[in-house]
Amino acid sequence: MEGLGFAPLASRVHRLGLRFGVHLVCGIPREAVWRGLPIAGSQWRCDEIANADSTCAWNTDMCGINPEHPGAFAWYRAWFAQLAACGVDAVTVADIASPNGHAGEATLIRRAIDAIRRPIELTFSPSTASR
Repeated sequence: MEGLGFAPLASRVHRLGLRFGVHLVCGIPREAVWRGLPIAGSQWRCDEIANADSTCAWNTDMCGINPEHPGAFAWYRAWFAQLAACGVDAVTVADIASPNGHAGEATLIRRAIDAIRRPIELTFSPSTASR
């Protein structure tokens, strides 16, 4: 089942009558930024929307995004479309309520979920460390 992502696991969870959720860190993977990977379904690349100076203190695998960049919405829409295609029902996004605040990213995430037209429950968890 390599390459199928969460889909087989989500399907099994759904057969048990349960919902499947994931816990994510807001932002964009630093590796995708370093490699300048394209954002699916858009003209933008990951390095164009990243705010590389904004890194989660407890998970440096991710860096912030510039929510004002037009490609930022495309990033979150692509990410949540991929999760929806795998059968994800709920998402908790960490570090979104950090002391530095990421209200712009929170708004983009909500808009992205609305745009994919799959009901995904969204919750946010704070971070005790600041970016």
